Amino acid sequence: MRRYTENGIGDPERFYDPKSGGYRRAPDLGTATRAEPAADGAAKRAQARAKRRRRRLCIFYIVTFLLVLSAGAFLALKVFFKVNSIKVEGTSCYTIEQIKKSSGLKTGENLILADTRKAETDICKKLPYIGTVKVSRRFPEEIVIKVTAAVARGAIQSGGKYILVSADGKVLEVSGKLPANSALIKGIDVMSAKAGEKVGIKDASKLEILKNILKVLDEQKLTKITSLDFSKTDKICIVYDSRVTINLGVPSDIDYKIRFAKNILENKIQSSEKGTLDMSTAAENDRAYFDPDYASPASSG
Repeated sequence: MRRYTENGIGDPERFYDPKSGGYRRAPDLGTATRAEPAADGAAKRAQARAKRRRRRLCIFYIVTFLLVLSAGAFLALKVFFKVNSIKVEGTSCYTIEQIKKSSGLKTGENLILADTRKAETDICKKLPYIGTVKVSRRFPEEIVIKVTAAVARGAIQSGGKYILVSADGKVLEVSGKLPANSALIKGIDVMSAKAGEKVGIKDASKLEILKNILKVLDEQKLTKITSLDFSKTDKICIVYDSRVTINLGVPSDIDYKIRFAKNILENKIQSSEKGTLDMSTAAENDRAYFDPDYASPASSG
């Protein structure tokens, strides 16, 4: 493109435009160049102001939300969800009032803040003959305590005392004499025995074996157990009905051995027979051996 003036070439004020066929005034390039940075700066400042405004609004909304949330939490904890009643379900040898008192829970306290786990622990410790306990919230204003009774499964003989325990090794009571209808447990050295807590045994492995055997006896509903002897861990003996000594051998495959022994006791051995039922190799060869008219020393307990 060539530039012309009415007076000649090079006039910076006007130029010839071939497309239109006329002369037009040339743009002030210097002015345009100076205006563009100014316009860009104003736009950037406007964008920065808008960004700051959006940030302040965001902070305002967040703070407002937190304040509303805090107010709601305060009302929930101080005004709403108060415990109006404590209900006890299940059976045990304790009264409803004894269970409520042992839980430490009270009406009027906040339902959400009520420490249900501590209540469960306190009930089990303070009331030994409680087997299981579950404390739960029932909105909007009730706490429910569900309990089951602990059942004595044997009495560990220790230092002239008899420590009555449940199937999970919980101490129910310590007595100076063997409680009626309780299986005598021999061969276990007791270190601590406090009602409501797990019995402390010198050899922890024996406690696990004891718990496992008591559990299986419960599952198989094999009653009439007179005594259990753990003096030798490779020859664990159970005396049934004061007349049949069951030699379980090592403490492996206990569930199979006891289930097998129960079948023999109920279907193969007469109710008047005495002797020793050897289950020590039953897991290896599926065989059991009964020796009539023979009683091991374990049966004397």
